Amino acid sequence: MAGDRAHAVTLERIDRAGFDDAVLRPLHAWSTRLLAESYDHFARHAVTNDELHVFRRGGELCGFQFWRAFDSGGVRYVLGGKLRVDPAARRRGLHHASALAILRAQHGGDPDRAVVRLSIASLFGFVSLARAMPHYRFVDAAAEPALCAVFARVSAESGYAFDATTGLVDVGIAIPDDQLAQLAASYLALPEAVAYVARNPVFARNRCFVAVVFDVDAVNLAGLAARG
Repeated sequence: MAGDRAHAVTLERIDRAGFDDAVLRPLHAWSTRLLAESYDHFARHAVTNDELHVFRRGGELCGFQFWRAFDSGGVRYVLGGKLRVDPAARRRGLHHASALAILRAQHGGDPDRAVVRLSIASLFGFVSLARAMPHYRFVDAAAEPALCAVFARVSAESGYAFDATTGLVDVGIAIPDDQLAQLAASYLALPEAVAYVARNPVFARNRCFVAVVFDVDAVNLAGLAARG
């Protein structure tokens, strides 16, 4: 990834076989300052995934994201989870570069293959993703039943609960007060933030994220490439 040698960020890939306590516990300990959760809660979600991307700057951990992919109804679904990035390393497009690598690989050399990016998104995650990938839609009872079924299943596997009526997923994770205090009026006025808050108006205290799908099309891939 771009940057001078002292500040360059590297990406380490770890497959599911490597998801042991020696890997997961340090990630959990580091990430609790960003979003607090118990280790059991963290690990239950982690082991539902296929691949882990760990970002390091100068050898020091500065973020990570889990990924999983699966087929259902003739569609290849890709779900990113537990995105955590140190505030000092944000605005570098780390998760966009990670997503671009995963999504391109899932096409498997077939550009006509149907691939859909799923997200159970916090406000921060959604705003960043939607600014890069403008072709998205929220998922609730008005969506295709098969899509709601997919969200219900992947949520339950992580110990979450998807409510198709509202399109919200109870993830049991609260946003820390210090992060909420940093939300500037200009940030909340961004079109993507306005759309999110309209969907999840009490995001600050309900421990819920939003179910959303992003098309894996030329526009969204170009957006990731431009920001990653």
